[in-house]
Amino acid sequence: TTETYNSTGLTSSTTYYFHVRTDCGSGTFSGWSTFMFTTLASPPANNDCANAQVLTPDVVFSDNAVVGTNVAATDSNETAPGCASYSGGDVWYQVTVPASGSLTFENNEQSGGIYDSAGAVYSGTCGSLVLIDCDDASSSSSGDHPLITVSGRTPGEVLYYRVWEYSNDSFGEFQVSVYDASLSSSAFNLTNFKAYPNPVK
Repeated sequence: TTETYNSTGLTSSTTYYFHVRTDCGSGTFSGWSTFMFTTLASPPANNDCANAQVLTPDVVFSDNAVVGTNVAATDSNETAPGCASYSGGDVWYQVTVPASGSLTFENNEQSGGIYDSAGAVYSGTCGSLVLIDCDDASSSSSGDHPLITVSGRTPGEVLYYRVWEYSNDSFGEFQVSVYDASLSSSAFNLTNFKAYPNPVK
């Protein structure tokens, strides 16, 4: 007869073993048969636009780069990016536009991670996003990764950055960063600069 066992509280991305045998009646049983299975991974915390991870812009890619993953990511069903063979499995980031109105979004390869990622930048709000640009191979880093520069944006505006793997057929980590070279300064004009209280260290 068919027997069903519902197991709860299992850990994601973990291998388990299921043992089964036949009750032959009169206190006799068959030998054990063992089956192995691995539970699915949990989606990343930034699996959808509403939970986009906040990025902090700095001067160059390496200043505030973060490591992301597309393992167990699902289709967020937001406005299609229109490039890089999008097939779902996207994760999301958000950033506030600085006073310059310019930002560069870029992915780089993480050791042992995915080799071919793509990205799209959006304005608007989750559920009604407007595509600004999409790219998958302009970064100068190893692998095929996106680099998108936007300018003329409103300071204080929130932009969303969608990242996925080309064709959604490879899974792992990648690096992502947003930066603005205009945030750097090689000189500081002390004219009319005042510091309080006096003396100031």
